[in-house]
Amino acid sequence: MTKINAFFVALAVSLLTFNVSAHSQTNTQELQEVTEFFDDFSNTWLVQQDIDKAVKYFDSGKLNSNTNKIFSINDPAFNSDIWLRKVLTMWLFSNHEQVDMYGHGDPNEPDYVNLPSNSSGLTNKVSWKSTAEAIRQVFPLTQNNQPNNDLPLGSYVAMFILNNAPSDGLVFVIEKVNNEWKITAHTWIAG
Repeated sequence: MTKINAFFVALAVSLLTFNVSAHSQTNTQELQEVTEFFDDFSNTWLVQQDIDKAVKYFDSGKLNSNTNKIFSINDPAFNSDIWLRKVLTMWLFSNHEQVDMYGHGDPNEPDYVNLPSNSSGLTNKVSWKSTAEAIRQVFPLTQNNQPNNDLPLGSYVAMFILNNAPSDGLVFVIEKVNNEWKITAHTWIAG
C-alpha cells in the first residue's frame, strides 16, 4: 500500500497507545469469550481456509464503514464483502510478495480487481495444520479501556504476524454487536 490516510495513522497510533494494564481490568469470562471467538475465526480462516465461513465472523455494516475510512473510499459501488474475501484470501498466498502485484489489498490500486476472492483456486497457497503453525508472532489480545481512543470503548484488538508475511502486522478489531462478538475492522501495517 503506498497511500496512508489520517484514519489509518490514527488507528495505528490508537493501537500503540492502548492501556497496557487492560488485562487486569478486563472481565475474565469476557476475555475468554473473545479469545475463543477469535481462535475459532483463525482456525476457520487459516487452517480450514473456508473464506465463506470466515466472513461470517465479521459485522458487514461496521466493516464497510471502517474499510471506507481506512482506504478513503468514496465509491458507493464499493463492496466490502468482496474486499474482505479478497483480503482474507490474500493472506493465504504462500509467496506473499506476489500479493504486491495485486495492490496488497488496497481497493484503490488498479490490479486489486485481479486479486482472487476465494482460496479454492489458488495454486500457491499455504497449508497449515494449526494456527500455531501459521502465526509467527502474536501480541496479547488487548481491550480498549481509554475513552479518548479512536476505537470503541470495550473493543478488543488482536494483532499478529503470519509466517508467510513476516514483514506485515495484521490487526483485527473485535467488539460486541447485537450481543455477539464480531470483527468490525481489519487492517495491516506493511513493513
